[in-house]
Amino acid sequence: MPLIETAATGLAKAVVTRAVGQWLGHRQARDARSLDLSELVATTFRDRIVRRKAEAQVRSLVTEVTERIEQTFATEYGNLPEHEVAATLDTVGRVVTHGVASDEQLFAADADPARLTRALQPAYVAAAERAGLSEAATRLGERVLADCVRCHVELVRHLPEFTNRASQEILARFSRLSADLAEVLARLPAPPSADAGDDGSFEQRYGQFVSTHHDQLELFGVDVHNFTPETTLSIAYLSLSVTDSSGGGSRRTRALRPHAQGAFGRLVDADASKGLFGDIQIGLRVEGALGHHRRVLLRGEAGSGKSTLLRWLVINAARRTFTGELQDWNGRVPFLVKLRAYADRPLPPVGPQLGDDIAQFATEAPAGWVERIFAEGRALLLVDGVDELVSSQRAGVREWLRRILHRYPGVIVVVTSRPTAAPARWLANEDFTTLALEQMSPADIVVFVRRWHRAIGGARHLPCQADELPRYERRLLARLEANRHLRGLATNPLMCAMLCALNLDRGDDLPHDRISLYQAALDMLLERRDTARNVPAYRRVGLGAQHARTLLQDLAWRLAISNRSELDTGQAREHVTRKLATMPKVTAEPADVFEHLLDRSGVLKDVAEDRLSFVHRTFQEYLAAKEIAEENYVDALLEQAGRDIWRETVIMTAGLANSEYRQRLINGLLDRADAASDRKQRWLRLLAAACVETAPGLTPAMQARIDVSLVALLPPRSKVEARSLALAGERVLDYLPDDLTELTPSVAAAVVTTAAYVGGPRALEKLSRYGADARGPVIDALIRAADHFEPDEYGRRVLADSPLQGGSITVDEWTAPMTRHLRHLRDVQFIVQPKPEVLRALPPICGLYLFAGISGPIDREIDALRAHPELESLYVNTPLDPAAIPATLTRLRTLIFLFLPPPSGRTNLSWLTRSPQLTVLSLWGIYRPYTWRPLTQLPELNDLFLSAATDRHPLDDVAFLRQLPALVSLGLSGCSDPAVLDHVAAHRSLKRLVLNWLDVPVLDLASIRDLPLEVLDLRAFAGPLDLTPLAGHPTLETVELSACVGLTDLGPLATMPRLRTLRLNSAGTTATGLDLGPLRDSPRLTVYANPDQRLHNREGVRVRR
Repeated sequence: MPLIETAATGLAKAVVTRAVGQWLGHRQARDARSLDLSELVATTFRDRIVRRKAEAQVRSLVTEVTERIEQTFATEYGNLPEHEVAATLDTVGRVVTHGVASDEQLFAADADPARLTRALQPAYVAAAERAGLSEAATRLGERVLADCVRCHVELVRHLPEFTNRASQEILARFSRLSADLAEVLARLPAPPSADAGDDGSFEQRYGQFVSTHHDQLELFGVDVHNFTPETTLSIAYLSLSVTDSSGGGSRRTRALRPHAQGAFGRLVDADASKGLFGDIQIGLRVEGALGHHRRVLLRGEAGSGKSTLLRWLVINAARRTFTGELQDWNGRVPFLVKLRAYADRPLPPVGPQLGDDIAQFATEAPAGWVERIFAEGRALLLVDGVDELVSSQRAGVREWLRRILHRYPGVIVVVTSRPTAAPARWLANEDFTTLALEQMSPADIVVFVRRWHRAIGGARHLPCQADELPRYERRLLARLEANRHLRGLATNPLMCAMLCALNLDRGDDLPHDRISLYQAALDMLLERRDTARNVPAYRRVGLGAQHARTLLQDLAWRLAISNRSELDTGQAREHVTRKLATMPKVTAEPADVFEHLLDRSGVLKDVAEDRLSFVHRTFQEYLAAKEIAEENYVDALLEQAGRDIWRETVIMTAGLANSEYRQRLINGLLDRADAASDRKQRWLRLLAAACVETAPGLTPAMQARIDVSLVALLPPRSKVEARSLALAGERVLDYLPDDLTELTPSVAAAVVTTAAYVGGPRALEKLSRYGADARGPVIDALIRAADHFEPDEYGRRVLADSPLQGGSITVDEWTAPMTRHLRHLRDVQFIVQPKPEVLRALPPICGLYLFAGISGPIDREIDALRAHPELESLYVNTPLDPAAIPATLTRLRTLIFLFLPPPSGRTNLSWLTRSPQLTVLSLWGIYRPYTWRPLTQLPELNDLFLSAATDRHPLDDVAFLRQLPALVSLGLSGCSDPAVLDHVAAHRSLKRLVLNWLDVPVLDLASIRDLPLEVLDLRAFAGPLDLTPLAGHPTLETVELSACVGLTDLGPLATMPRLRTLRLNSAGTTATGLDLGPLRDSPRLTVYANPDQRLHNREGVRVRR
């Protein structure tokens, strides 16, 4: 990266020049300080040998500062384009050169790097704006500037001249202070609890710590002590799909409109764009879902990636590197609370003990710092593992969250749990949205495997050469594609990582069920790795895998029976010592054995100075189940079987126990179900059915009894029940209906999901009978089910006659081949970037939508659309040069995309004349155009949305709108034309008007009073807003006033007879709030507001937060 290296070296020279120049400059005339560094050295040191030594020392300083600068952007902003990094470094260099020009500036900041950085911040911000730096580049510059200032100050402090000059400054200050001392003391306030100036520097230190501490990827089967810095979570992280299950249903796709950058870099909310985009169904990735909500309960099965996601959020919050829907989270300070650490102690209050991360800084954090972060609404509270507490403790978690949110309503909170521990509406009263992590699709698995091998390439002691990793990767992907059962094992990140590690370690000898997979992973972790590498610690202790497993089983059982996931280190040491007394063949000292288990097994880990746990709860459950099976603790297990925290342990015990114990376990579950209440009865029967998954054999009588219980459980009522029923295997298919018409849509969808989870030819045959069902939830379930089958056959046999969602389907590269069989297909949506050949292979379609997960450049993909001249609609959610749109797309009627920043700084619209048939046009990121005339030459245009590029103000004169009389829907984002409403008033057929982020001083709504509007969106208007001219408006149905801080009177809205939806999120002033009293007599109106928003007189008004 020569461009970056040059820029970094230039910046380093600027830093060293300012520092050394202040020393050398004192020996020269004042105007000599502006000389180049080499010239300054040359004029200072006349002796050639002395000058060479000085030059060498200066070059060494420049090299050290250069390396420090490169480390900053390489580790945290490596994804920025090279030219943007170079521009950022040049900008910082200019600020340093002109901003640190004298001793006076340094001593005015008390030689404090943090204060000097704050003093330079305004100059930097202005320089960054002039340079046109992006938000991410600006953040990089802030970090580099702070680091350069620290380097500068440290260099100056160590120069010989500094001590003398500092002494002079101190004497001068004492002289001034003595004159004003009496007055200062008289006005001096009580000392604050903390120096506010310390907050910024401490926040930076805290962020650096959590960013590094959590950026470690647990790659099973590889010695974590030997990872290189490249083996990080931030490299291997994979975004997963989620469903929104807040309302009890399951929606992997939602009727959302695309999100794109609006004016001033803000996200324009989906609903604001209705009519501009149509009702588009898009897949929901977890980051996009989180970005729409401030309070989320995230549910997922064991190993689904819940904890990994929270760590990824911690890293990006600390580094301020969120993008897309999460970019507004930048500036949030993360606090990760692992609930398992509080199984035997009270939950922490907001303060210096809020989680293990901040607790490590308890003695050095400024007093009250955590409380101030929460009070400012900048906290990101991440609560991991509700399921790791027993049910009696979970109510305390809910109350703890309630107290925090009542006091600090501006906090963003994400809570994780397994589904059995927290129902979908567990936190509904606290206004939480519930999301469920989906299983990985085949396309996700491919991406995961590739990223795993990319990440592991940085580790030492691999069983192969690094350049051989692609061969192992290809071999595993080929086996996954050919083997449905093996692919079924890889549907969550934990299991997929195990398969990757085992493939690297064992080659072709891969397990075919999860019990065997856990066993193989433990074998690899406990013995094979160390013996193969001849690890000295292994030879010294001589603890074989069987002995290590015996000790770990005992620890796992003790944790399980106490309903905990963490154990005090001292207690664990005592348990190991006690167990070793029964193991005469182990001759090593107990202390050495314990340290070996902790350091070398790869199964245990320190979670704090005095606590340990298993590396993943799944290993604890497996080892506890093995202990139960070997020691005949079945009766004790049955006593606990009603608790959801024991579910996986019960299922794995059924697979590990001998025939007698297995029969006793399953019969015991069914006996208890017969005597239990309805709710507990269903739980126990589902658990007994789930045991079929792992059980290697069952007697005919036992199978018959399970079948009877299955019939009582059908049809399934939710996805969780579907998953449990599917574990019973193909026998459940016999009891699923052939016709879904008598079932409700949600229950019918659960039936489809059950068959999909079972998989195989018989399941495919069953699903083929459901394919023509036209109900939305059933269609969604059928489309999701495609991930479990060979897509071409699934499309031909199941979805061929499906109406789809209005003819629309969301696919990825794995499922795209099935589109050729879909008779009602109109539109195709991709949620990950497809290869050009995938686009070319699509059948004739009317619409193509490229959504989240698409990242430029995409010129090759767009060029592939030459194969689809029939396209009528195109949406691209990534910057695009319109010149790349093929001229063969002559039938386009709907076009939505985001402009690439033009090199000239002016947007060219002349290409629009190639598409006179356009009826819907949405252009984002517009710079000032050469002319608006091409827009006025679209005779059929009736739906227009224009969004200004950040701070470019291209919409300061929109008189051209008068030449578009056919508009029915109009949207402007970032308009600064004071006469905008006068121009809009000319559109007598306008039904939808969106004016986001209006930059005008006054808004007189009388101009639009007579328009037949049904939707009015004035979001984020900052001036005074008087709705009186719209009183009694006869057609308005939806009014959006979110973030309108000048809104005070809602009375005129009460007189609108057709008003049904009013959005007030963050509207009005924080101090006074809004009075909903005038809306009390509007029973059909629903008001939407933020959870922490102040609303008065809301009684009798339907409010959704």
